[in-house]
Amino acid sequence: MRAIVFLLLSLLVCSTVFCEEEAKKEQDSGHIERLLRKLEIDDYVVRSATLNQLFNYDDKRIPPAVKRIFQTTSDEDTRYWCACLLLKCGDEEAKKFLIKGLRSESERCRYNAVAAFGRAKDKSALDEIRDSFKNDPVPQVQIVAAYALANLGFEEGYNFLKEKVRDDNWIAQDMAAVLLGWLKKEDSKPLLEQLFKSISSDNTERKGVKLCAAWGLAHFGSDEAERYLVEAGYDSLTAQVGICEVGKPMIDELLRALKESQSPAVRRNAATLLGILGGADVVKPLEEALKDRTYSVASAAATALGYSMHPDAVQPLAKLATNPEANIILRRSAIKSLSILHFDSCIEPLSRVLDGSSCKKKDDDSLLRLRENAALALAQIGTETAIKAFCSVLSDKNTPTKLRVSLCWTIKQQRISSALPTLVELLKEDEESLKKAAYDALKEISGKDYGTDYEKWKMFLAEKK
Repeated sequence: MRAIVFLLLSLLVCSTVFCEEEAKKEQDSGHIERLLRKLEIDDYVVRSATLNQLFNYDDKRIPPAVKRIFQTTSDEDTRYWCACLLLKCGDEEAKKFLIKGLRSESERCRYNAVAAFGRAKDKSALDEIRDSFKNDPVPQVQIVAAYALANLGFEEGYNFLKEKVRDDNWIAQDMAAVLLGWLKKEDSKPLLEQLFKSISSDNTERKGVKLCAAWGLAHFGSDEAERYLVEAGYDSLTAQVGICEVGKPMIDELLRALKESQSPAVRRNAATLLGILGGADVVKPLEEALKDRTYSVASAAATALGYSMHPDAVQPLAKLATNPEANIILRRSAIKSLSILHFDSCIEPLSRVLDGSSCKKKDDDSLLRLRENAALALAQIGTETAIKAFCSVLSDKNTPTKLRVSLCWTIKQQRISSALPTLVELLKEDEESLKKAAYDALKEISGKDYGTDYEKWKMFLAEKK
């Protein structure tokens, strides 16, 4: 199962069939800009699902954003997802990277690369794809080579997939089911239905195959398959990836589960996936889910509102983050989501948490940690207004010393150079722990070492100007 998750995540980028009229509508509403911002979220499934959606658009803003991720990420799977999209855009560096992957000793690199050429419908590596189809010793690579050939218009690949989805002994039968769904040829639908119905819901050994059959069938609009993915796949990465890949057609079923399911785990998973897939259409349902009787579901809804990247999500999150009566775990989730949203309108509520005005007991340890969370969120937003609010609390002598020391550490970790003047002023404080924290941050960011000598640091700042 681990192998299929790696493979299917690597294939996720390409396959959603998206109505051009719907894409145009979304594009006009600023959807692409939200997707590009969502691309910055360092989460495996969120990033792969976002690249999947971006694959459907032809917009000049997309290649530079994807190229930056391609060149900077340390995650090899993510590099292949990006390379596939860039290959579609004619990027030569991405093509060279993928050709190298085709010749790699690593089976994971080979199937990622084969898949990329297939889904981008790029025939420049056709001979090597054929060789993988006929000779690769790894079934997962062979099956994805069959998909690549089928997507490039060669019946031999499609016929191979149909043969293998009927073979219960084929180690990659689950992949064959998903790949047939992606190709969405009507004569494969009965094969997927037969496989799906042949496995009982209580057969745990074959659950992964049934989920993959449901994934394939979801592309044909099967209500039963969609419900199975959501209800039975709440704890399965394969199902989560499948739901994200099928995309917007899954939203209605996810909304139903969020509202009606008796299982907190199903509701929690539905909330998370709605945030990944949706926009304005999911904000209100997720806002309602903030009141869920199970805190883990409400927390997932708060996180999902951040994933939505929609400005309408700010108000309910701000209300929760600044509510002194709310559960502190939910407030922490809301604060994190405000930092993800990154809108200017997020700064004011975060500032209210940081300065303690929305806290009953400002020096309570648990609330101090909440205020630290708000400080980090402001630092991550990083605009001039956000850092000004941050430094205002740091400079305030009424702020607890413990929190002020923590804020110095945040400045150091985030390397906020615009906070240097504030740090220098802290060197005049009497509290030694605060002076040391300010000095440590100054030294780390500036590369200079003037100890806690206020005058020398002032001179340094003057010279910088």
